[in-house]
Amino acid sequence: AKEPVPKLIDHFAKTETRLHLDYLSDSLGDNPYILGSAFSGADIGVGYIVSLAGRLRLLADYPSLQAYVERIRKRPAFIRAVERTGEELVG
Repeated sequence: AKEPVPKLIDHFAKTETRLHLDYLSDSLGDNPYILGSAFSGADIGVGYIVSLAGRLRLLADYPSLQAYVERIRKRPAFIRAVERTGEELVG
């Protein structure tokens, strides 16, 4: 059976998650990619984290991060990588 998460830890985790998602959203701003107009290696790492947040359904308050993940998912290299892993995209 799954044990309940203590309220203090739950509150801390939610607060930290919001802090980091706020930071990423602010850093992205109106740019298509995290460092500006061009896709870079930073987008591989940041894109993975934001995608994971989306899978956990944590992006409802972050439309710019939702759009960011969709841009990354449409990139041909991303599509090829997913095809090679045989993973199904969720969220």
